[in-house]
Amino acid sequence: MRGGSRVTRNTYDTIIGIRDTVSPTVPIVAVVTQLEKISTLPDVVSSMETWWRSNADGLSRFAFSGHACITTLTDDCHPIIPGRHDHCQQLVRELITTHTLPPYYVPLNHLHIMVFGETGVGKSSLINLLAGWHAAEVSPNSGACTMDAKEYQFQLGPTIIRLWDTVGLEEPEKGANGYGGAIEKAIQLIHRLNATGGISLFLFCMRGNRITATTQSNYRLFYEVLGKKEVPIALAITHLERELVMEDWWSRNSKKLSEKNGIASAGHACITTLAGHQKCDESREVIQ
Repeated sequence: MRGGSRVTRNTYDTIIGIRDTVSPTVPIVAVVTQLEKISTLPDVVSSMETWWRSNADGLSRFAFSGHACITTLTDDCHPIIPGRHDHCQQLVRELITTHTLPPYYVPLNHLHIMVFGETGVGKSSLINLLAGWHAAEVSPNSGACTMDAKEYQFQLGPTIIRLWDTVGLEEPEKGANGYGGAIEKAIQLIHRLNATGGISLFLFCMRGNRITATTQSNYRLFYEVLGKKEVPIALAITHLERELVMEDWWSRNSKKLSEKNGIASAGHACITTLAGHQKCDESREVIQ
């Protein structure tokens, strides 16, 4: 921010809003620029710091974690002060190193898995199947019962699975606000997870008996746009309880899925999420 301008509460609230969307724990520091007119020898740093002391009462309500009062001018700019640029550069470097949070790494035995798909494909039932208990509320009328992303944790052998259930993605033509809102929530979740170790896998839940244009667009949205083709994606093909051998669906449809629909994957599971069905145990083994 400029030392000559007034920092308003609205400006600070905007910064806080951005911070809270990405990660609420990230500190905010202030770099006050354009203070060359008050920078003097012999103590360049101390002379510019007087601006902060003069405005301390008004700035205290913003609760900055730290600050640096500087000029971005080179030494040969008016007023000419040798060493001024190096002083300011060092101040900013110290500000960053002092207040930057240490990197957070998810342990190797922890996996972040983000589940997505259209409303009604069985995401909540899939979570229950994976966890082995009634972890997610299941909507009997296939409505969108998952309003915000929710986390479910369970253990598979030595690995802790952190499963993130996203908002159901409706077809865009059924309501731009709902679809846009779901995408916005997904972006916020991805930012949060990227700040805490990253996403290990996208798990795309889709109905085996209905592959629509929305199915294809949702795949491209997550894999190509949000994941930038860097996050592996696996397919969970649901509603296959009527198949004599569920894996037969993949044998019949995998080529069409890849070549015609443009949906490729690092792995797949042909399953049913129908509670109490005789193929549930088989489905659980396959998806795990």
